[in-house]
Amino acid sequence: MALSPPLHWHFWPWWDVCEPDVVVEDAENLCIIEAKLYSEFGEEATAGSQLRREWADGLQRAQEAGKQVWLVALTNHATFPKESIRRQLARASAEACRVCWLNWFEVGRFLRGLRNELVGGWTEDLLELLSRMGLAPFDGFGQVISYPTGLPWIDRVILAEERPRTVGFRGASFHPGIIGFGPAISVARGCVQRGEAQWRLRLT
Repeated sequence: MALSPPLHWHFWPWWDVCEPDVVVEDAENLCIIEAKLYSEFGEEATAGSQLRREWADGLQRAQEAGKQVWLVALTNHATFPKESIRRQLARASAEACRVCWLNWFEVGRFLRGLRNELVGGWTEDLLELLSRMGLAPFDGFGQVISYPTGLPWIDRVILAEERPRTVGFRGASFHPGIIGFGPAISVARGCVQRGEAQWRLRLT
């Protein structure tokens, strides 16, 4: 789906049997967006499921205007909520290729990719809002890998005043309580690379 300007935006329009969150139209397409954050899609005993009503209403309006209808479900699921959407659209005769899913994390990743000089800087406000709501995109462990002084869990830690125990790897001994596990891990990694790792843990 690619919408072409000029675009017409409708927020919470009240249709015959539903009230979608956002509807975006261009000359050829009508796109329905239903956004969920902490709630599931609606189910009504008499009216039916929320997405099925929105698809039916949107399809009728799109056909009357000679346009194609699209339905986008925006949720905070980490993976595609296939069963939930399939259940919502049961008996709706919806075209699978015109039903899309998007999560909030991808919205944040898209905003990060925009060039600020083209959008006026408002993306920073939206990203800050997503971050405060716990919806900021996850971009891997790059910040941890580049930790300037090493990883904190291999730093020197003194737990108590006691005789330090020695951890031995193939003839090399270290006192993890005094100097941390960093050197011991390095020796173990070297044993693996040389094919000598027999993992004999010796506490003395």
